[in-house]
Amino acid sequence: MANNGFKATDFSSIPFNDWKRTVTRIPVGKGTDFYGDETFTDSSTASMEAIFMEVPRNSDTWIKMGVIGGADAIIYVLPSQTLVKEDKITADSRTYRAEKVTTRILAGITMYKVAPLFLIDETAQ
Repeated sequence: MANNGFKATDFSSIPFNDWKRTVTRIPVGKGTDFYGDETFTDSSTASMEAIFMEVPRNSDTWIKMGVIGGADAIIYVLPSQTLVKEDKITADSRTYRAEKVTTRILAGITMYKVAPLFLIDETAQ
């Protein structure tokens, strides 16, 4: 399949470098408690560069386009970065939980990962 001139660095060299910012990623592990109920535990925090955008509260445009499905924010990371469902992302003193993480492929080339984020805490430090 022809790549139509796309390169693996197209995302990282232009939009990512122009719009990236540092956010905090808190990996979340899953387990079960004594009763067999699912539990979540936070791991060590780490800074990561990402494109992070809050969804405008008064606009349904992204929702209608099917981009974010009602999320409070959206995050884009490089394919080499780790981001999985349930991870917490902290930006601007707010903590979000990542939902389904999708890898986007263009003309057979992996470009980036994207995930909708849902607000879980507005007072994070």
